[in-house]
Amino acid sequence: KNKILYVRDLHKQIIKNKTAATCSIRWKIDGDLKKGKIMIERNIKLMLKAFNGEADSAISSVRWNNYEQMLRRIRNSFININKLGEPNLLSISEYFRDLKERELMLAYEYQAKRQEERDEQAQIREQMREEERARKEIEQALKEAEDKEEKFKVAIDKVRLRIIQAKLDEQRAKYEAQLMELEQKLKEAIEKKRRAQSMAEQTRRGHVYIISNVGSFGDGVYKIGMTRRLEPFD
Repeated sequence: KNKILYVRDLHKQIIKNKTAATCSIRWKIDGDLKKGKIMIERNIKLMLKAFNGEADSAISSVRWNNYEQMLRRIRNSFININKLGEPNLLSISEYFRDLKERELMLAYEYQAKRQEERDEQAQIREQMREEERARKEIEQALKEAEDKEEKFKVAIDKVRLRIIQAKLDEQRAKYEAQLMELEQKLKEAIEKKRRAQSMAEQTRRGHVYIISNVGSFGDGVYKIGMTRRLEPFD
């Protein structure tokens, strides 16, 4: 931004010094040099106004992905306006055009940096959403495993009681088969719970960080988080 302001100051200086556009001959109107000078100054003013309008429009329209297009627009405008001034031997200086192109480049770099920051902020937000999704999935898996474990334990206690109370061998064999099935399911539920607990512990192990990001969080807002990367500064 500071560089853009500096270039704009140079624009103003060369316009003030009357070197932004020149005439290679001293015109006379009705034999009067003074009238000819007024005509030249008016035409130069019109040419600069036309070129500045087109160039400033291109500069204000430049984005991170259209720099070449806006550069051609400025150069074509420079050529076409100078062609209009040729009959009176008037021309906008190449230095003035170069300043406009320099301002365009600075505006492009500014827009490209803003886009880079937007991409970075989007990546941070997506990472935060992914971390939250992973946390909820692990918590849900752990809860389901705990619920199943409790459910199978209750069912096993009931079946064991039925085995004790069974009077016929046939009934006892049936309940024992149910018991084996329930014990296998309980074992699976405990294993699933163990895996969920292990994952939960992994998500809680890492490096704590505190960051600020005006684009993502706002001014004066900080995020306290945790990263599981081996190199936390990544």
